[in-house]
Order: sequence, then C-alpha cells, then structure tokens
Amino acid sequence: MDCGRLVLISALVLCFGQGTAFCKTLNIHLPDSPATLDWNGMVTNPEAPIVSLLQEGLYGFQPETRKLIPRLAEGVKKSSDLKEYTFTIRKDAKWSDGRAVTAHDFVDSWLRLLSPQSTSLYLYYLNDVEGAKAYHQKEGMQAQSVGIRALDDRTLVVKLNRPVPDWEKIPTFWPFFPIRKDALEKFGDHFWRPGVLLSSGAFILESSEPGKRMTLKRNPHYAKGRSNIDQIEVHFGHDLKAAYERFESGFFPYLQFLPTEKLEKLKTSREVFQPPLYRNHMLVANAKKYPMTVRDFRTAVMKAIDVSGLAAGREISLLPSKSMIPTPLQGSEVPINQPADPVGAKRLLRASGVVLSKNFKIRILTRMGEPFQVIGKRIQNQIQNALGFEVELASLHPKEFSAYAGLNEFDLIMVYWNAKVPEPSDFLLPYGGTSTNRRLQFESAVFDREVELGILEGSQAAAMRHFVAAQKEFLLRERVLLPLVDEKTTVLRSPKIKNLYFDFMGFPVLKDVVLTD
Repeated sequence: MDCGRLVLISALVLCFGQGTAFCKTLNIHLPDSPATLDWNGMVTNPEAPIVSLLQEGLYGFQPETRKLIPRLAEGVKKSSDLKEYTFTIRKDAKWSDGRAVTAHDFVDSWLRLLSPQSTSLYLYYLNDVEGAKAYHQKEGMQAQSVGIRALDDRTLVVKLNRPVPDWEKIPTFWPFFPIRKDALEKFGDHFWRPGVLLSSGAFILESSEPGKRMTLKRNPHYAKGRSNIDQIEVHFGHDLKAAYERFESGFFPYLQFLPTEKLEKLKTSREVFQPPLYRNHMLVANAKKYPMTVRDFRTAVMKAIDVSGLAAGREISLLPSKSMIPTPLQGSEVPINQPADPVGAKRLLRASGVVLSKNFKIRILTRMGEPFQVIGKRIQNQIQNALGFEVELASLHPKEFSAYAGLNEFDLIMVYWNAKVPEPSDFLLPYGGTSTNRRLQFESAVFDREVELGILEGSQAAAMRHFVAAQKEFLLRERVLLPLVDEKTTVLRSPKIKNLYFDFMGFPVLKDVVLTD
C-alpha cells in the first residue's frame, strides 16, 4: 500500500473512528484556487493559505504575539560571529505517513530551490548562504559547495558568507519548508496532488476539485492542540456577494474577502476584527519603456496621483502610504511620499519633451478583483484629469498577471507585497538589484548600498537612516516608485468560532480553531 493511501486511511480513522457525529467541518472561502502546491516554486497568494495549513518550517511566528518560536526545530545555536546556525529538529516532528522529519528533508528542499532549473522568485532570501548563488547560476556544481549540511537526522547546519543577526527568521517562509526526496523521485511534479502529498503541518490534502473546492483532513501525526476541527472544506469563488450571503446564513463562520460595498456599512459591526497585516501596494514605473524612460515624464505622472484619495470610501481596510514600509512596521511613521501636485505635474510634462500625439496613451497593469481595480480606476482618473492624456487600465487574473508583469508591454504596474519576514528591509529588498522577484525595470547602486548598510547596522535607529536614504533615491530623486496604500485584513467573524488567528501575511492560522454549536 502506498504512503498516500495510508495517510488517507489514518485520517478517516481519526475523524470517523467514533462515528460521524464526532467529525467537525470548518467551511472557509478563498477567491482563487491554487495553480500548484509545490512550495519551492509557488509565487502567488492563492497557494500560500493552503500550503500554510499543510506544511511548517523550522521556525514560525506566534500569531497572537508575532514572536518567533520553534516549529519543526526545537532550537538553534548561533556561532559567536553569526556566520553559522545549527538547528536541532524536534524528536516528535513527523510527516503525515509517520516518518520522522529530518535535517536531510530541509537540505533536499533548499538544494532543489537553489538548483539551476529552479524558477523561484524567492532565491535571493538564500543569498547569504555560502555558495548558494554560484550553485544556482552554474550547471554542474556539487551540492557540497553550498553551506547547507545535515550532520545527522536531527542536526542541520547553515553556513553564511557574512554575519547575519536572526537568520532563523528566513526559514519561516514557505519556500524553505522541508520536502520528501523519496516522494519527488516516485511522483515527480505530481508530488503535491491529493492522496500523494505528504504533510509536515496540521492538515493533509484529501481531495481537490480545481476551481471549486479542496478538502483537508487533520494530520494524525500532528498534535491536535485545542482544536475540535477534523476537516476543512475550502470553497473557491470570485463572487464575493455570494460568499457574504453564505456567511450571513452561517455556512462560513468567518469571511476574509468582503464585497466593496459592504465595507463602509461594516465599520461599526461587532463581527468585524482587523488583525495586523504587513502589506502595501506600489505603483512601479517601467523605466525601460518610452516615455517612462524620461525622468521628467514619470515624475509628472507620479505627482499627478493623490495617494490620500485612493482610500476614499474604503478607510476600513486601506490607509494612504507614507513610504515603502507599511503600517505597523517600524519606519512606517516616517513620511517620504510627497503630496500630489497637479500644477507641478503639468509643468514637468511640458518640460519632458514627450509629444502627446492624438492617440497617445499609457497603460497600467493591475490584478482583477479588489482592492486592485478600485485603486487602479482612481489612479487612472487622477492621471487623465491632471495631465490630459488617455490612461488604459488592464486588469488580469493573478496567474496571467504574473506572466505579463515580467514583460515590457506596460508603462506602469501596480504590485503589492506581503512581508515574508516581518522586517522593514523586506519591503525594500524586492526592488533592489539582488532580488529574483523584481518588477522594477531600474537599477540603482545607491539604493542597493543603502539597503545593505541598513541590514548590517547593529541598531534599528541607525538602520532606519539608511533605509530612509534608500527610499529617497527611488521615490524622490528617480521617481520610479510610488507607495499607494497600506492594506489591513478585515475579517467578519461569527461568535461560534474561537481561536481564529491570522499571520502577518494575512493567511488564516486554523490549527487551534474551535467551533461551537
């Protein structure tokens, strides 16, 4: 009998061993179904909420306090020079087939992530590991050249190129979850399919109907904790009004994605709560495509946009951005964005030398859904009203967006970023020259140097001085970015659900959830 069938039988015994009356199901809603659950390679938010229920990393963040705590590791020892980290894997850490999670599983996962064949956008998080960049960039290099070692089943050693304080925060992020090499060898690219996928987290994937639903069952080899939930039914659908109606009827005990027209009315509702979220939305200029190559022109466009007006009518979930660092992270209180200046924008447009022909227009790329289209429409109107030329808004499905955002077809792109590590630098690094996830077609040695110096500083105040200098390079001098809004998670929650938490990326933490009758 294969491992997938054993997992399924174990889960059914757990749920139905005392009769179906003892099996509690939690129904939840997500707008998009995942394209893949391969955590080494996935990039979009539809996948992350599911994977975070199925897998865990060495460390994680306690959802109530946001403090770093061990997960699959029981602890870490750091060398005095902060260039070597030794993780000890928990004795009781097991996969859903009962096999122990080992240090080798992390080595296999991270080397797969770094392989020359990898297309992961998050490779740069391992840039500080010895030999990591060279291993990815050059075919034929030996795995022994990378500073990742399993000394035995429970001991994982990571060697770095330079001292990095608190490097254990990096493997909290999903690309660095462990992986089973034997499952990869047996099932190849299908290792994440229902009935096959092995879980290191609280749930296992029992079944999937693409675009409709997924069924997750409790992992029998993971401590159940306080929860009385045995099964999660994930329902996918873009119709937010229909999802809201199902919440009202009691089918969904909580709802995270809400219809725009309901947000204002829900401000005073006792059912609303807003857990902290580290997420912001940015407008990125394609500085390699004319006329955005002209600094006066892109400055005129940025000056035409009133960031304070982008959250109008949606104050419950959006805040105007002050900088590239979103509320509530340290540094978000420093105002770097400047107020809109339509008169100055018009003057710079004339000075730019860009000829506005009869059919002249610029194109903005954004995602479908909210708040993307609401924000995009307001930006479109502001630029047209201030500068007098046509602005075309292209709203694409998240999967299409990821493909088109890397092309050179659009003048401006609306992007958003969730903190993968809850640090101010995490909102600057994606736009720098070392990032493998860049949407910015512009490079600046000044920006890269200031971010690097800030990361290496010993105090937060000193680091922030460098981070402010880096932001001024892009936001004020070069005008290639404009922070738009900081987003807050807005959740409707019924009284019958307890211990519901969300992490700082806005993903539900459901392993301790309790449903009452």
